[in-house]
Amino acid sequence: MPDYDVLCIGNAIVDIIAQCDEEFLETNGIIKGAMNLIDTQRAELLYSRMGPAIEASGGSAGNTAAGVASFGGRAAFFGKVSTMRWAKSTPTTSMHRVSPSTPGRSRASRRRRAR
Repeated sequence: MPDYDVLCIGNAIVDIIAQCDEEFLETNGIIKGAMNLIDTQRAELLYSRMGPAIEASGGSAGNTAAGVASFGGRAAFFGKVSTMRWAKSTPTTSMHRVSPSTPGRSRASRRRRAR
């Protein structure tokens, strides 16, 4: 019998959710409602300009694993992750068991306070 019902393979992505006004979007060249893949330098710039935000693990593979686990399935995520914030170190390939959590929030979710 296999250890997992579903193995999800993909990129480890962090979703950043924050409130802002239209001026912030325009000033920073952000398209409202769009996904933006950014590098470390861009992330640090935006964080220095914005207020508090919610960080949640994301990406289709991660979200699928969380969904399977929330329904009682045994899910695993396999992909590149880093040990340091914003992938400042060399990413490594690893596999993580995904556990169920409260609806709408994965175990990796956390709030980030303004600096």
